[in-house]
Amino acid sequence: MVKDMTTPNTANAIDVLVQTMTAFQNGNVDAAAALMHPDIRWHSPGRSQPAAGTHVGRGNVLSAFGIIASQPGTLSLELLDTLDGQHHAGLLYIHRRERHGTTLEARICLIATASNGQLTEAWEHIYDQNAFDAFYGPRQ
Repeated sequence: MVKDMTTPNTANAIDVLVQTMTAFQNGNVDAAAALMHPDIRWHSPGRSQPAAGTHVGRGNVLSAFGIIASQPGTLSLELLDTLDGQHHAGLLYIHRRERHGTTLEARICLIATASNGQLTEAWEHIYDQNAFDAFYGPRQ
């Protein structure tokens, strides 16, 4: 699908991203779902972390997030900065989880588009993908 790139597609994208992150941080799945377009596309990198892949549709995205959220340990998301472009918006944040005496502190850049107050597509970029995969991948 080719999108018209002559008009901004970030309608409230920064606000939508921050609200979505806050909803997940607070465990409010209904609020997060309302901020996602029904046909959202979410791209998560990785080889062995359980939510890796491209997830299409609100239900599939929420299912992938549920996999990460249901992992043992304490999860927190710390917003570091925002990016507001003509066609995309982004967040830089720290994904921190402590479990089994180990702490993962992953810096993630999330780039997204939004329309009419809902996320339409998102791409996660994890600084140390190998550490993220090792932490969430199959335990030896």
